[in-house]
Amino acid sequence: MKTRMTMQLVAVTLVALLAVYGIFFAPLGFGDDDSSKDPASMIIVENPPYISSSGESESDLSSSEESIPSSEEGSVSSAYSSDVSSGTNVGQSQSFVSESTKPPFSGGNSSSSSASLSSSISSGSSASSSHPSSEVPSSSNSSVSSSSSGTESLPDTVPTTEEFRGVWISYVNLSNAIRGKNFAAFKAKIDEMLDMSKSVGMNAVLVHVRPFSDALYPSEYFPWSYVLTGTQGKNPGYDPLEYIVEAAHARGLEIHAWVNPLRVALSSVDSSAADPTKLSSDNIVRKWLTGSDSSKHNYAVRISKSGQYGIFLNPAYSEVRKLIVDGVREIAENYDVDGICIDDYFYPTTDVSFDSKEYADYLGSLSPGAVPLTLKEWRTNNINLLVGDMYSAIKRVNKDIVFGISPQANLNNNKNMLYADVERWSKVEGYCDYICPQIYFTFNHKTLPFATAASQWKALVTNPKVKLYIALGVYRIGEVSEYDNWNTPEGDILKRQVIHGRETTGCKGFTFFDYDSFVRFANTEEMRNLKSVLVSDN
Repeated sequence: MKTRMTMQLVAVTLVALLAVYGIFFAPLGFGDDDSSKDPASMIIVENPPYISSSGESESDLSSSEESIPSSEEGSVSSAYSSDVSSGTNVGQSQSFVSESTKPPFSGGNSSSSSASLSSSISSGSSASSSHPSSEVPSSSNSSVSSSSSGTESLPDTVPTTEEFRGVWISYVNLSNAIRGKNFAAFKAKIDEMLDMSKSVGMNAVLVHVRPFSDALYPSEYFPWSYVLTGTQGKNPGYDPLEYIVEAAHARGLEIHAWVNPLRVALSSVDSSAADPTKLSSDNIVRKWLTGSDSSKHNYAVRISKSGQYGIFLNPAYSEVRKLIVDGVREIAENYDVDGICIDDYFYPTTDVSFDSKEYADYLGSLSPGAVPLTLKEWRTNNINLLVGDMYSAIKRVNKDIVFGISPQANLNNNKNMLYADVERWSKVEGYCDYICPQIYFTFNHKTLPFATAASQWKALVTNPKVKLYIALGVYRIGEVSEYDNWNTPEGDILKRQVIHGRETTGCKGFTFFDYDSFVRFANTEEMRNLKSVLVSDN
């Protein structure tokens, strides 16, 4: 009798353990090595990026899918080796940081933010132009029907007349349209772009205003963007953002200022992108890297490896985070924008050499017996501090300006490659107002089908004050690869994704990457079908 009871107890326990595994781990695809073979599983870089006086042709500005293996074993070196000044905050100086256990601003209600950093990091949470998705799709190989209808219907589905619909206008789109133009020609082109956006059913535009630590507006902190004139630091003679805001609002369009916080320069082909002397003389990053103050030489990191050359800001330093935060505050203070958003450019590498000195300094600052954060936890905390401070800065200027984040669709990528704590941002108040994963896959993608990714994000976003939008990849129309097929006879993939998002995921809106793709594919069946579910209720 005892033996049978024991066997029954063991059986029940095994079933329970398998159920837990299926619920929490299987959807994330842990342990499947096949995903590393998917071209979509590599970090995508741009071809070419910002180089101040490179004279690249317009065709060169289009993004490519040159890729970087996720192993990140290439050479990544600091621009200079130096000691950090005693006044510099490198990461944190305690085992589990008190200040970062909750975001600095939460609209007066911080109760939901009080969970400790240690629990949020250690609980196993799931945590592109700029931005074709730099994805490692989930290694799940589950079969997902291409049907647009789902088995679940949500009672709080947003009426289509109220949903957010935004088109991403990237620095590539802008450079193709406005580089070198006088104010009159600039206005005419912007008017054309906004009119087209309105005509395809958009009610918002997400405009790249700071793509490479440079600005499409007069800034106290960043030089003029090369997108405007071809040369970084050159004044175009007018304020582009001021007019874009005015023209968007005149058409009833929201305007969200799109910022890349850490990227300074990036190229898949040009090694000089890692040369700080290519930056304009008034660029603070050039001054940090080449100036006489050695304590600032590691504020930015030069990356040089085959397929990725560039410069990224180092978020381990409080001074660096302050620069980025001051930049978004400046936009909120000076422009009547409806929102400010960032995308998926967080840490550019998993290579330990990116910030090995800063992490060593952090470890050295700990009290005897303190339990240190792992490198992954420490990097994640640096990004959490940055994101929380950006949110706080915006809300202190104007609580009505929304702050959004558009991360990669793949939860493992965000957590393990970019150190982006998307689960915390989706659950805890004080990090963002909306989160917009880039689900640039079809329903039949071999490793991360659209419906699977959408379901994961629906489950992740539990804070009622955080809206879930879904970013859709218009630029993929017609693409065919080993892992995905966007060239179907029906030509209705994007249409079905919108319907699925509305009926099954219950998302509050969509964004569409990117503007040029609406023009390029205007006469395709895919675009006609997409417009049928966007324009009809305008």
